[in-house]
Amino acid sequence: PTLLDSCGITPPESLPGRSLMPILRGQSREWEQEAFIQISESQVGRAIRTSRWKYGIVAPDADGETESCSDAYTENYLYDLQSDPYELQNLIGYASHNEVKAHLKTKILDAMERAGKSRITKSPCPNRNVSYSKKKFSNRDCRSSRRTKAEKLILLRSSA
Repeated sequence: PTLLDSCGITPPESLPGRSLMPILRGQSREWEQEAFIQISESQVGRAIRTSRWKYGIVAPDADGETESCSDAYTENYLYDLQSDPYELQNLIGYASHNEVKAHLKTKILDAMERAGKSRITKSPCPNRNVSYSKKKFSNRDCRSSRRTKAEKLILLRSSA
C-alpha cells in the first residue's frame, strides 16, 4: 500500500496492510507499536515484536524454500528485549512466562488472520510446550513440494 500511495494511486481494499504515507507526511501519528513478521526461505515461521517482547513460531515440517505457509506451527522463541536486548535467553520453555506467551499468541494469531490465513488453534506438541494447528486450511497461496516420509525423518534426525 505504501508504494502505491506514494505514487498517488489508491491501494485496492483487497491489498493487505496499510500505507505508511500518512506517517511520512506528518498527517498521523497513530500506528501499532508492534510488527508482524513472516519468515521464509530459511524456515516457515511467523513472529511478532513489541517494544518489550519478541515471540516466534515455526512450522517444523515445512520447507522454507518451497512453502510459504503451513497448517501447523510450534512455539520457537520468546525474548524479553528489555532485560535481554541481544536475545541470549530464550524464555519459551519457562512456565513463569505462560501469561506473556498466551497474550502474544493471541496477537500473532490475530495478525495471521488479518493477513488472510485461517485461524489456528493450540494442540499438544511433544517437542515444545505448545503447538498450533489450523482448523481450516486453504492451500491457495502455499506452493509446496511435499517431502517423502524418509526425507522428513532424515531432516528430523539431522536437526536433533
